[in-house]
Amino acid sequence: MDTVKKILIVENEIGVRDNLRIILESNGYNVVLSSDGRQALAELEQSIPDIIVADIMMPNLNGIELYKIIKEKYTHTEIPFIFLTAKNDIKSIREGMSLGVEDYITKPFDMDDLLKSIGIRLAKKEKLDEPNKLLRNDIMKYVPHELRTPLVPILNLSEYLLSEIDSLEKNEIKEVINQINLAGHRLLNRVEKFLLFTELETLEKESGVFSVTAYIDEDFIAGIIYKSQILRTFLPLVDFSVSPASLKIHEYYLSILFKELIENAAKFSDRKNKIKVHGGKNNSGYCLEITNYGTGMTNEEIASINAFKQFNREIVNQEGNGLGLAIVRKIVDLFNGEIFFESGKDNHTTVKIFLPLVTQK
Repeated sequence: MDTVKKILIVENEIGVRDNLRIILESNGYNVVLSSDGRQALAELEQSIPDIIVADIMMPNLNGIELYKIIKEKYTHTEIPFIFLTAKNDIKSIREGMSLGVEDYITKPFDMDDLLKSIGIRLAKKEKLDEPNKLLRNDIMKYVPHELRTPLVPILNLSEYLLSEIDSLEKNEIKEVINQINLAGHRLLNRVEKFLLFTELETLEKESGVFSVTAYIDEDFIAGIIYKSQILRTFLPLVDFSVSPASLKIHEYYLSILFKELIENAAKFSDRKNKIKVHGGKNNSGYCLEITNYGTGMTNEEIASINAFKQFNREIVNQEGNGLGLAIVRKIVDLFNGEIFFESGKDNHTTVKIFLPLVTQK
């Protein structure tokens, strides 16, 4: 059953305000009334509406001023606006359009036109909100589990060590500490992925990171693997051949890109065949290929790569929060690259990434 949509009406004319309430409520909406912009801001402190219908010409705080404050203060949510305005108020209409106001209804207005506009704005908001709802659901579902999984052995093993240390041999103590250390690195790795994904979501194109370049060669790849305690255990499985080149991507994000791809490939590899990493120049710039043999992906799985999406989780029971490929895709998009997947189910997966080269002067 659909949730009743909440509409905030901001209108200083009592007659118009009451008529709007009666008609909108008769059409199944939950209506909240405010007589001016200041009262509307107070209402927003209590709850966020699904849409705001506001007059422009109001005392205390007009519609345009209200719009600016809400867009600045409530950046975490998108609230559609529909303005009610006089036909001759061209200046306000132009100002609102430059700010991104969704729609205008001129007074006197036809209620059918207003109802149609409200329906269109709410449908658009619903469509835009859907990916965020899925992401929130995935976060709520997986984050507690993904952080708890490595945390439990840290607590259990440390408690065991504290209670049995007097009876344990030195080599046994060392083994327990190594297990605690590995679980700690896994926990840190997962926390860092959550933080990195959030960072990438808010990274602005004007940021200085987009003017920094990276030099890639085989030493660069080997360094990424050696610096990661988790990846070091996979080093014998990695066979890489990388031609040197300067790329239009920040070295930090290039390192993350490789780390996530190699880690993901190792996770789903059968360990009978090596993970192959190849890099070289071509007509499209620079092409990176990472191939693993083991659990492949279907076309549907490739098409639905997203944050917190982990394929066949129940079947392969792999550790990890499913953010790796989402992080890779985000980095590639931010630095004007392209990414392609080739896979055969229960066979192999190849990830191809094309990144722009630094132009030689």
